[in-house]
Amino acid sequence: MAGELVYSPRMNIVFAHFNTPIPKHLRLNLARTKSLFPNHKIYLITNLNQDKTKDVYADVYHYNNHKEWDLLLNQLGHDKGFRGNFWFTSAARFLALAEFSKSNEGEFIHIESDVIIARDFPFELFSKSKAEIQYPIVSDSLAIASCLYVKNSKAANCLASTTISEALKDSKTTDMHILRTISNDEKSGYGMLATAPSARNSMPKVSDEFLKNNSEAISYYHGIFDGFNLGRYLFGDDPRNKRGWSKIRDSDMTNYLDVRKLQFSMNSDREFPFAYDSQSNKYIPIFSLHIHAKKLALFDIKSSSKKIRKAVEAAQDPTKSVFSTLTLIKSIKDSLLRRFTKQIKFYKYSFSKFR
Repeated sequence: MAGELVYSPRMNIVFAHFNTPIPKHLRLNLARTKSLFPNHKIYLITNLNQDKTKDVYADVYHYNNHKEWDLLLNQLGHDKGFRGNFWFTSAARFLALAEFSKSNEGEFIHIESDVIIARDFPFELFSKSKAEIQYPIVSDSLAIASCLYVKNSKAANCLASTTISEALKDSKTTDMHILRTISNDEKSGYGMLATAPSARNSMPKVSDEFLKNNSEAISYYHGIFDGFNLGRYLFGDDPRNKRGWSKIRDSDMTNYLDVRKLQFSMNSDREFPFAYDSQSNKYIPIFSLHIHAKKLALFDIKSSSKKIRKAVEAAQDPTKSVFSTLTLIKSIKDSLLRRFTKQIKFYKYSFSKFR
């Protein structure tokens, strides 16, 4: 099974972060990943200055903006003041990943900053797979780079070129729409990563073909990878999105998966949970968890196991809302700063016109 895999020493594990200071959860996640996988190379791709990347547990790949970066920046129409131009950097990282691939030949796995992976993560099976690019699908229109496998520079270039072409078609496109476009392209070499067991009751909206592909992915990897839903359900959504409020054990019914229909379990041999698979009549491992709530204890290797176990034990409890005063205060400060910055820019522009 998954715990018996012999990991490839050649796999690069890549994180990416741009524009804003490195958040605490990412610093912890880099340290956690480095500790769990000492035989792998851990990279952080960033455009931050060297003095802002001190003491990170990773090799830092400093990305210098290219013409495609500037093209995308000018083309996308999202709010540029939102969290360091979040929607732009989420898509622009695909350009940086392609650039990284040019100087670091071969395969890599990109892990999002708020995603933690299990110590039995099946690296070797990724290396042996025929698919050139792999990640989870969320809905008819969205896929996600929570765990994004890229086999070669061809696949990395596909990410970059599709990012530009989709932005030119739609100024409001996002990284998730771009990935879904690639998954629908038969020439892309896309392979699915399953996010849940193949059961119609938990994924009522999907096609029979999707369930078939999902089952094949589970059969190959002997487990599943959290796309958007599992960690959000178990640990809550991002409290920054609702002024400090976070809902725990709440299913997002706009996506394929109804997490409340899943059965979770833990055992003494593994720090990550399992999900019941009715097709094999057994519990299969979950290899990654997407921690939307950014709870620091879940990124700390010393405390994460206890927190995960507690959440799994409460998985069938009712939905509840929790409030973070610190998140609310920070959200208000960030909002005021954005408004102040806009006002300053407006006054400067107005002054320059009348000089």
